[in-house]
Amino acid sequence: MQWFIQDIIWEIPKLTERKVYRIFCSMKARYKKYWNFWLGKRDWFRFWVSERQMQYFVNLMIDYWFLSIEDEVYSSRGFKCRVFKASKQLIEYLLKIKDYVLYTYVDPVAYVKARFTYKIKYSKLEFKVKWNKYIIHLRGRFKDKIYDVSENKIINPLVLW
Repeated sequence: MQWFIQDIIWEIPKLTERKVYRIFCSMKARYKKYWNFWLGKRDWFRFWVSERQMQYFVNLMIDYWFLSIEDEVYSSRGFKCRVFKASKQLIEYLLKIKDYVLYTYVDPVAYVKARFTYKIKYSKLEFKVKWNKYIIHLRGRFKDKIYDVSENKIINPLVLW
């Protein structure tokens, strides 16, 4: 499996091993749930890659016969989306991928509400710990992530303890 990922990185040098692994984990989950799954350049924001890199990745998988186009459908916003069928070899590779969880999930909103005083302002939960200001967005892409305003980064909730 490692050589397969390295070959993809050799073809598309801007992709990292972590990004390729993330795409494969998503493909595995979609395959388990739907058998035939969608994948396109408009999924780029889910994997932290550019739209062009995602298009190259999809085209590479089609060129090497790992994916075959099963159907083309239109989304609710009018974009064309291709539905793929995975080859037997790709299914074997996807089944070898292991999904590891490094730690148990801690709900940041419940954690903060139970331990600290907070204000809800413009769909953000604001609170202070030891004179440092933290924000939790309640909507959007960074929903339920604790953002440290002073250090300008997202942190783990257990750091506040």
